Parts: sequence; C-alpha cells; structure tokens
Amino acid sequence: MLKVKVKDVVDSFPAMQDLARVNFNAKISFAIAKALRKVTKEVEIYDNTRVKTCKKYGKVDKKSNQYVFPDDKKDVFDKEMDELMNSTIELNGIRQLSIDELGNVQIPPAALNGLDWLIVERAVSNKENLN
Repeated sequence: MLKVKVKDVVDSFPAMQDLARVNFNAKISFAIAKALRKVTKEVEIYDNTRVKTCKKYGKVDKKSNQYVFPDDKKDVFDKEMDELMNSTIELNGIRQLSIDELGNVQIPPAALNGLDWLIVERAVSNKENLN
C-alpha cells in the first residue's frame, strides 16, 4: 500500500496516462495498468469533491462559465481545497516501481514528472515497508 497526497495523484494523472502508452514487459504493464485504474478512481473522487465544493461556495459566471467566489467565501473555499489537496490517501494494491524494472524503454522526462511517488531508484519491498 502506498500513501500519497491527493495533490501528487491529481498532478501526476496526465503523466500516468502517458506512461500507460509506453510498451513495457507484461509484468510492468500490468502494474502500471493496475495503478492507473486506482488513480483514475481517486481523481474522479477528487474532481467530484472539487465541483461539490465549488457549488457550495461559488456561483457559475454566465460569461466565463467558471465559478466565481464572493469575497467572504473565497478564503474558506481556498482553505477547504488546500486541506483536500494536502490530505493523504492510501493506494492499496499498488507498489512502487524501480527505474531498473522499467528496462531500456525511452520515457520522456515530461512523462516522468511528478511520478516520484510511483517510480523510484530502488523499490522498497513490502517487508521493508512494514519495518
């Protein structure tokens, strides 16, 4: 199980989608697909919560079609969203992948940006994680 901040998961979602398009061996492809499925669910939960919070504190501007917040509610909205983004979630069934496991495939640095919670120099085994 990995513990990750919501912000890291949301920010890394496009990079995870890019990573899922790279050809890896079957074991790594499976691990990435599994991680992407779980992350997709978390991003959907985040997005639903974000929209609900926007509706709670703001109103949609008809011209821009974006939420605007009255001065007396803007700080409360920002604080609530900051707390959400900095909260920690548990991604059960996902393990970190080491650079060595990814093999010799070419991955653009932009695709790796923000995936330091998933891809590490040396993966920690479950046994080490428990200590």
